[in-house]
Amino acid sequence: MDDVWCNGNEESLVECSYTTQHNCGHSEDVGVICQGAEEDDGTPKTIEWGNFRLVLNPNSVTDWADESYTYAYRAEGRVEYFDGYEWGTVCDDIFDYNNNAAQVFCNSIGLPSSGAQVLSYYGGSYDHMGQGSIVMDDVSCNGDEWDLTACSYSSSHNCGHGEDVGVICEEGDYATTEETIEWGNFRLVVNPSNPGSYEGRAEYWNGYEWGTICDDIFDYNNNAATVFCSSLGLPSSGAEVISYYGGNTGHQGSGVIAMDDVSCIGDEADLTYCGYTTNHNCGHGEDVGVICMDSYATDEASPDWYTGYFALIVDPNWPTSYDEYGYVTEMSGRMEYYDGYSYGTVCDDYFDQDNNGAMAFCRGMGLPFDGAYYVPAWQAGSDDQTINMDDVQCEGWESDLTQCSWRSDHNCGHGEDAGVVCTGGYGYGDEEAAAADDADALYDASGYQRLVFYPGFTDMGRVEVWSDNNGWGTVCDDIFDYDDNASTVFCTALGFDYGRVVSYYGGSYNHEGSGSINMDDVSCTGSETSLFECSYSSDNNCSHGEDVGVACYFY
Repeated sequence: MDDVWCNGNEESLVECSYTTQHNCGHSEDVGVICQGAEEDDGTPKTIEWGNFRLVLNPNSVTDWADESYTYAYRAEGRVEYFDGYEWGTVCDDIFDYNNNAAQVFCNSIGLPSSGAQVLSYYGGSYDHMGQGSIVMDDVSCNGDEWDLTACSYSSSHNCGHGEDVGVICEEGDYATTEETIEWGNFRLVVNPSNPGSYEGRAEYWNGYEWGTICDDIFDYNNNAATVFCSSLGLPSSGAEVISYYGGNTGHQGSGVIAMDDVSCIGDEADLTYCGYTTNHNCGHGEDVGVICMDSYATDEASPDWYTGYFALIVDPNWPTSYDEYGYVTEMSGRMEYYDGYSYGTVCDDYFDQDNNGAMAFCRGMGLPFDGAYYVPAWQAGSDDQTINMDDVQCEGWESDLTQCSWRSDHNCGHGEDAGVVCTGGYGYGDEEAAAADDADALYDASGYQRLVFYPGFTDMGRVEVWSDNNGWGTVCDDIFDYDDNASTVFCTALGFDYGRVVSYYGGSYNHEGSGSINMDDVSCTGSETSLFECSYSSDNNCSHGEDVGVACYFY
């Protein structure tokens, strides 16, 4: 056969126009890809996750990964969103200014995204218009949101279905110009601020592309960090997880988030032997990081205390005391901070002007902090040891010194190394005090939001909201702590001017709530009058250690 010309409605090629004569060689033998553009009931094929779906273009080839039709290397189609009532299209206004929204959308439905492209005027140009409502317009994304609802958008529109937006979901270049340490399907993307170190972002090759790992559950302890570092052949016995690494360091990944809810015992060969899911509810701000290092030997005379980036080199001349349950009630020593290369001391400039820094340091170490105070270091650091922090100024509520004002350059000698005494209790946890939450709180005008005061404060504490089904319950810090929008919405509802979020408040401040967790994944623009007007989920994957807190302020 040659010169085959069909209308498309023929039952076989012999019903088309063709000739049995030819002027061809076998290099011109034609091939086809057979795939259905529609489901058995005649509706278009879709790829869906959550409230979003890609309605596949019937005139474009979808490069399916396998016959399960759940993952594709390349897919093209119309973007649609379920607004709680119906599926509707998304207008291309602003959406098509760049490819950020396309990348967010593709990542949110589990498709390749680093090379995603927007198709402007898709409905009209591709003759693939949707029907019914247009449920989103003026979508503007940074590129790191978990789905389009976390971007700026409007539910009203001035569009026709010719402006229905489309996307191509595909992967871009897998290569990275950043320093990496790789083994098998895992790699450590080294923190560019600490080149040559074993600190950075954890990533996983899922068989299709490199992707980041969300910190949900991963950061409950250091087991997963230990497994990850060990699998790369790096020091691991003292490995530490860095929660919210992407957001706190500005070293976010891009493209797919390939793992979430990673839970390890600590002796697995790599993270794929741990419990995990390939679905996620994260943004790249939650990309997890690790520090790969070995633990430091201690002895009875100097039981030095290491937590995260910080260490307390215990003063052997200041006896450590414990309560009847084995918890530390008082401990003193020299503070040290790990900067990605080594542990270094903290200079006492500004730090020694009050005890706020001592409280923040001890709280971050999981030691008693309510009466913590500054003392000169019992022993100066060694001559070859760096001084890693100077001019540390804290307000006292911070969960560690990195949340305070500080600088990494210094004008100090080791004679100015700072020490602390961690003492005075953990500030909260008394059952009688917990029972007094109803009275010891500030309520908004609606009576559905309240700030449960941190003891001794009337402008800082735990965020709680009322549920008709569950009563008073806490709010998880997932997404809430991406910025201060949600904390400002909450604080202004209570009569303040603005607020600052306190991540992992329940765990860091030993001020966990009890009972239900009524909100998770709270995302606000900042203009709302209540958290209930923000985007949120009433389901959660949190513990009370993740109960969010806020500090409220007046101008």
